[in-house]
Amino acid sequence: MPWPDVAYLLDADPVAAYARKPEYPVEFMKKCRRAYFDLAAILRTMTIIPALALPEAKLAVLKAAERELAAQGRTADLVSGRLSAA
Repeated sequence: MPWPDVAYLLDADPVAAYARKPEYPVEFMKKCRRAYFDLAAILRTMTIIPALALPEAKLAVLKAAERELAAQGRTADLVSGRLSAA
């Protein structure tokens, strides 16, 4: 089975998520959130992005991707949008 190169867990506050999209009860969303965190703990390959406002969450994902690329010896300034071959 192939593994993804990167995996992110974008956290969300269940109560805030329910306020935006009330399709599922808050208790169900809390259980799902716990299950994703349990999965992340088991796999130990997921980058967890904390519950943030959308602009901050986007920036956190880009910075996490930059760190992963740097760990692979590749350079990218994803935050500014500039890429360079290394």
